[in-house]
Amino acid sequence: MKTSYTKMRLVIACSILLSACVSRPTDLNKYVPGLGEIMGQIAMRHTKLWFAGAAQNWELAEYEIKELEEGFKDAGELHPKLENITESVPVLFVGNIQRPLKNLEQAVKERNLAQFTQNYELLTKGCNTCHRATEFKFNKIKQPDFNPYSNQDFEAVD
Repeated sequence: MKTSYTKMRLVIACSILLSACVSRPTDLNKYVPGLGEIMGQIAMRHTKLWFAGAAQNWELAEYEIKELEEGFKDAGELHPKLENITESVPVLFVGNIQRPLKNLEQAVKERNLAQFTQNYELLTKGCNTCHRATEFKFNKIKQPDFNPYSNQDFEAVD
């Protein structure tokens, strides 16, 4: 009887252990990056876009534009409303960011540095307009004046 009871306890213990190993923690499934985290990534992409365009690395510039679009989409979907702000985040993005990004996309397709530079400035202004509308005016964006990514060569690959 004692052996049977010990075996049963062993089976139960193994079952609990196995189920713990197989199941996924629910807290990890619920993780949503904060708006600040997403915006930090957007700021990085904004900087990299500038250096890619300035170097006329149009492939990299195109990639960074797509990443920016994805970041803005994620921010709008995951954080659609901000406290004390009447307009929704997606509406603010459409009104301030969408057109400059589309114009940048066109400038990159045409490999037009002058249009790229002009539309990059409009994108930057759009970011600042959005920040003012959401009471984040203290977070003023500008064209980068130095490359913080010394480990990345922005020149186009032949």
